[in-house]
Amino acid sequence: HITEGLGNPLDDTLLGAIFAGILAGVGLGLVFRGGGTSGGSAVIARLANQYLDWNISKTMLAIDLLVVASAYFVIGGEKTMYTIISLYIGTKVLDYIIEGLNPRKAITIISHRSAEVAEQVNKKMQRGVTVFSAHGSYTKEAKDVLYVVVNKQELLELKRIIHKVDEQAFVVVHDVRDVFGVGFTIPKAG
Repeated sequence: HITEGLGNPLDDTLLGAIFAGILAGVGLGLVFRGGGTSGGSAVIARLANQYLDWNISKTMLAIDLLVVASAYFVIGGEKTMYTIISLYIGTKVLDYIIEGLNPRKAITIISHRSAEVAEQVNKKMQRGVTVFSAHGSYTKEAKDVLYVVVNKQELLELKRIIHKVDEQAFVVVHDVRDVFGVGFTIPKAG
């Protein structure tokens, strides 16, 4: 009764779906970051994350899409599509709230010129590089494998460095969920 007279109904359903997704994602993200759930599909998603290491937002999206698909015959096609838009936006916002607005990338680099690549990354990007000794299974050739974690914004610069030093390098880019330590959550020693 307190909020009954507040707010204005929207004539634009798409705008309503977008902002509903944003607000739901922010709310759920804050609840999950605090260690709680909102009930419903959130409980299943939290359990799947805890025991199966499934992504919370994607699990919720899958469950909610099943519910919305079954409601298609009740709410109709147009409202079903708007609901899917809202759920998708909510999922993306939830990811940003849980994982942060500045995701990291881990890059594995296999190069015949790995020492030069590592030196350039150290010098130009002020990023540490971990070097693993490895060998090819087929060729039995010994080589160094480089591993570096960068901000998403630094990825293009890193690719340029690698390409400039060794156009034949084999590079794998991985999404990283969490990074902590010197240079990320702990300031570098000056």
